[in-house]
Amino acid sequence: EPLCKLVKSFKKDYTNQNSLSDNAIHALLLDKDNGCWVGTFFGGLNHIFNNKRTIHQYLPLNEKTNVVEANIIREIHPDHKGNLWIGTEDGGLAKFNLQTHDFRMKTLLHNGTKVVNIQSLCIDGDNMWVGTYMNGLLKVNCETLEIVNQYPYLNTNNVVCILKINSGELLLGTFSGLFYLNEKTKSAYKVPGAENFFIHTMHKDAEGQIWIGTFSDGLYKLS
Repeated sequence: EPLCKLVKSFKKDYTNQNSLSDNAIHALLLDKDNGCWVGTFFGGLNHIFNNKRTIHQYLPLNEKTNVVEANIIREIHPDHKGNLWIGTEDGGLAKFNLQTHDFRMKTLLHNGTKVVNIQSLCIDGDNMWVGTYMNGLLKVNCETLEIVNQYPYLNTNNVVCILKINSGELLLGTFSGLFYLNEKTKSAYKVPGAENFFIHTMHKDAEGQIWIGTFSDGLYKLS
């Protein structure tokens, strides 16, 4: 008897508007009602209600023109004010209001240029860390979207995933290894043994163990 088995599937069905908007899944988030938020590669954001087949589809709109601006959802992260922050690979940062279901793109500027490709998010109180492709790691105020900190001592421009391990201490997964960053001492270094891995995802379990998933080099546990 297997320990687990597939019990239900959700797929895109071109004849059913209540199906998933795309079959390529990039991000998942379970909410307090046991619903599932699904970020797709080219179909925006989906919400599956708990134990129901009903699926709602959402696409982020431009703040002024109401034109759809992004399809590729890379990251979904809740804040403490009832919003979901969404990182997209083709439009930048978006914000989903869970009360009104208003889904809008938010302009995040770095050196005067809009940040378009966002790989990872990590909320920290009223601020959030934003991991980007080609713009490095940014710390942004959630209300104003002003950049409150940058990290020139971090020797990479591409941050794929972020894990907060203590106040001001982060692990960063990148195309070229695993980095430890300490905001207080303004220092960062590559973690020995993982210098050349493409780090794709990280998770801290209930016992405090940190698991690291790579693109092509397997699964690791950090000691």
